[in-house]
Amino acid sequence: MRPDLRKLSIRIVVFWSLLSAAGVTGSRYAIEALMPSWKVAAEGLSTSYIPSLKRRSGRNGDEIVMTAFVTRAIAFPGAAAVPRGTFVEVSIDALHALVPVIILFTILAAWPVATWRRRTLMLASGLAAALVVTALTTPPLLAGRFELMLAEYAAGAGLKYEPPGVVYWMIFCESGGRWLLPLIAATLCIAVTTSRDRSISVP
Repeated sequence: MRPDLRKLSIRIVVFWSLLSAAGVTGSRYAIEALMPSWKVAAEGLSTSYIPSLKRRSGRNGDEIVMTAFVTRAIAFPGAAAVPRGTFVEVSIDALHALVPVIILFTILAAWPVATWRRRTLMLASGLAAALVVTALTTPPLLAGRFELMLAEYAAGAGLKYEPPGVVYWMIFCESGGRWLLPLIAATLCIAVTTSRDRSISVP
């Protein structure tokens, strides 16, 4: 039995509003929980620098800051280079980074299930999915911004710099991938946790 689309739409709007408000007021707690996995992912993306991630409160709200310590000189054709020992800082808005989490849990919280046990299992699977989805979005966004800074530096010096693949992944994420990935993850969580349900009803 298919869920009532009208009721489902209303639930999605309600949970989207609630989770968005929670993201604005309590983003620091979500960031602190996700930060360890982001640090691991950021380290895996770096080749010539050591990334250090932290949360910072700014005038416009919380930010996620990555400070890249260049451990190996980054050379460009034409002898220009970013010397070893340089610190480069990039940042993103914290709520921007949490958008995939909000989308994921909006779908999981709104989706009708037959029992509260299924609901609990679904939300628990969402926690694991949130770690994966945000590791695929936030660290690449920070790494991509670092690489774009290098590209701008090279362009200012009249040099050519071919950006690595992480920049193209960042562009994909910023062009809709940050919405698509949590939707896919939510679909998988729903499929896994409700596969044995014979019928679905809105609690």
